[in-house]
Amino acid sequence: MADVKQIKLAQKNFKKICEMLDDSKWKYDTDEEKFTIVTGTKGDDLPINIRIQLDPNLEVASLYSHMPFDVPENKRSIMALAVSRANYGMIDGNFDYNYVTGRLLFRHALIFAGTVLSKDAYDYMLSVSCHTVDKYNDKFLTVCQKDLTVKQLYELIK
Repeated sequence: MADVKQIKLAQKNFKKICEMLDDSKWKYDTDEEKFTIVTGTKGDDLPINIRIQLDPNLEVASLYSHMPFDVPENKRSIMALAVSRANYGMIDGNFDYNYVTGRLLFRHALIFAGTVLSKDAYDYMLSVSCHTVDKYNDKFLTVCQKDLTVKQLYELIK
């Protein structure tokens, strides 16, 4: 259970994220009790859904972007390779893939332990996440829709 100090710190960071979104003219919904922000944007080809969740206990802000599709059962093995290929060498954030359910998401986290991060830090998290999701979401969708060899997959996801 978070103590009062951790909750106040999470509230300040939550406010900072909302200020950053306001400055950038983003539309979003909040649940202040759950420290959750829901927003999204349109990428080059697919929508980018975004949920930012602050955890007062861990003092971390996590951004999650679920792909707007689930991976069909017959494509789950090759998707595992695609996600591995995409994550290889990724500096910030990663794709999480549930082989059993076919759910695929991007996750990026910032630790705010003992401090209030700047709007620039949260803008960086949002920008990197949107760029990365936009770069790969259509490629992952192609993996779901086409029969690709491993070589074709590796060429698709560089």
